[in-house]
Amino acid sequence: MESFSRYLIHAEENNLIHGLKVSRLAPSINHLLFADDCLIFAKAYHTEANNLLGLIKDFSMASGQVINLQKSGCFFSNNVHPDHVVSLINDLKVKKIALNEKYLGLPLFITRSRTDSLNYLNDHFDKRVAKWKGKCFNQAGRFVMVQNVLKSSHIYHMNTFTIPDSIINSMKSSPRDFWWGNSRTGGIYFISWPRICTHKYQGGLGFRNLKQVNLSLLSKTAWKLIQNPNALWVVILRCKYFNNYHPLHYSKKDDCSSSWRSICRGLDFILKHSIWEVKDGKSISAFRDRWISNSYEPMFVVNPNPDLDVSDFINDDTKSWNSELVRAFFTPNNAKNIVDSRIPFKEVIDLFGHILKMANLPLSLLIKSSLARLSICRMFKVATLSTKPYGDSRFSLKFIYSYGSAMRTSSLPTLCLLGLLIGKIILALCVSLTLLKLLRHILLHCQFAKSVWSLTPYVDLIAQDNNSSISLHDWVVKWITDNSLKDKAAVVFTIAWSIGKDGCSCVFQGKTLNHHVTARLAMKLVTDTETYLNDAISQESVHVHSFEEKNLSTITNSLPSDCVLVFSDAAFDKNTNLSGIGLIMLNIAGSFIGCKLKAGSVRNAEEAEILALLEAVTWAKAKSLEKVCFISDAKTVIDDFNSTSNQLFWYNKSVLEDCKTISSCFHLVKFEFLKRNNIILADQAAKFSRRSTTSGEWMGNVPDFFNSEM
Repeated sequence: MESFSRYLIHAEENNLIHGLKVSRLAPSINHLLFADDCLIFAKAYHTEANNLLGLIKDFSMASGQVINLQKSGCFFSNNVHPDHVVSLINDLKVKKIALNEKYLGLPLFITRSRTDSLNYLNDHFDKRVAKWKGKCFNQAGRFVMVQNVLKSSHIYHMNTFTIPDSIINSMKSSPRDFWWGNSRTGGIYFISWPRICTHKYQGGLGFRNLKQVNLSLLSKTAWKLIQNPNALWVVILRCKYFNNYHPLHYSKKDDCSSSWRSICRGLDFILKHSIWEVKDGKSISAFRDRWISNSYEPMFVVNPNPDLDVSDFINDDTKSWNSELVRAFFTPNNAKNIVDSRIPFKEVIDLFGHILKMANLPLSLLIKSSLARLSICRMFKVATLSTKPYGDSRFSLKFIYSYGSAMRTSSLPTLCLLGLLIGKIILALCVSLTLLKLLRHILLHCQFAKSVWSLTPYVDLIAQDNNSSISLHDWVVKWITDNSLKDKAAVVFTIAWSIGKDGCSCVFQGKTLNHHVTARLAMKLVTDTETYLNDAISQESVHVHSFEEKNLSTITNSLPSDCVLVFSDAAFDKNTNLSGIGLIMLNIAGSFIGCKLKAGSVRNAEEAEILALLEAVTWAKAKSLEKVCFISDAKTVIDDFNSTSNQLFWYNKSVLEDCKTISSCFHLVKFEFLKRNNIILADQAAKFSRRSTTSGEWMGNVPDFFNSEM
């Protein structure tokens, strides 16, 4: 189809056919490809119809592929005369497409009444639920069907269109009645559906709130529109609705399409919950956009000029704010916030879209592809299990994330620890005697499980349990407590999990069981998991080990004799947001060269630390140093600078880029991490600067406050 696509483009360049334009400035579209289907756009002339048939004939002769005219159709606009439509259809030898035609389940055309165009979603939900009502599901089974089958059937529609409230209410009623077990609409509902749709952490069941899902998916589409300005669909929309300005600055029109009106809802939502990050300020409107952190109302002193950009308040030469102009337009509190914010040295465009208040957003707006994700670098650190007898116990799991520390500090093999965790999870699931017997049968005694175990290296060990009446609780406890079986527990539990997973797929999705496939995939999962975990932990162990063993002597031994050491630290008071920066400059022998203090106000401790590093780099450049080593106790900042992590707040990224830009002027530069007890002098200087709000620079002689304070 790639050759056919190029052939159509070449034909339009030679004026054989003419594509569709949504506006005079928009690019012409003469075809769209999707899989093995092709949508062709042309003018309703006999000449173009004959030219198109000739192009299709040439392509068929060259490629051997023939167009299926019986499955093809043609649609005409309302401006084409009905007699002309009949004549063109006879020439093309295809049928006429109706206005309510669907393609892959989606309507090809949306009329002015979105309710009529999208009303088939109700029928789709009702038909799916009607097939289930005759089956014997308990409430847990109905929960699985509603949560995992119905939740994805409307995603493509909600990505593009705002679903009317009447349709959403009808779409809610079918799964609601099915979950409550009502055979018809209506009945007694003991808990309101909005409460059931809340997150499990909030006491609900996690059913999706369709209205909020619609808004979140429209916001996702709007975000793609902002982040991919060169995509074809974005270029077409830009030429039609927001030419020559940012999509967030769109002007609302009454004659726009329903798709664009729906995307505008997503743009409004993003605009409400996001903030601009100022770079050069040229693409940010000073009075229409949200760019002031912790802003106060009212925002302005005088009536704002909508033509002013943020760049008009910035002195390009000094990369600083024009404080007089800022105070002339903004209120004192907002003016102080603006003047206190820093402007990056590097000339880059403004960035948009950093979430301002994620904590205030509904949990159901966080659309994820899965309910849980196993990360290699983030393992479960604690998984505690009650030691009471099964009949009287309540098992609890505490999942606390850490970066591999549980794996690194334990003497047990990595996969063995993973097996202990899986075993305790299996025990935590055993909350009833019926479920316990069911799990024991599925994992040990059914014919499918026996066939899978027979293909694994542990068939002899499992055969002893198959022939015994051991309970599932005792079986799991045996594998996680017996010293001779601990190293094999992870493999056995992984195979058991694979058996249970494929069994659920057979029951709920109708998949055919194949014990050879299950055994092969289970052993592959074991091998891959062990390989990845061991590699990740070995690398992390080496990385952490290198930090733990570093001290000032090991750093100075690797530096030349004419290198200068600059120690940086910051002190932060979370109650007042006051900060102090302390910089100490020493030569390689440890002799004092200079000291610099700077007091200020920041948002958090991380910002204070990275601003201290920026101040150190700037100070070293001002002193014309050629070989310098910067030492800080901010591990996150140093790791991010050395590109070994990516954990900084978004507003600190620009500070990091400025540090990298300035440090490129040195002949030799290194950034090292040391614990606070190795840079105690800089730490005390930073605390003194914060307490006394002192700023200044001392070169040559040690300042007097060192003697009194330290």
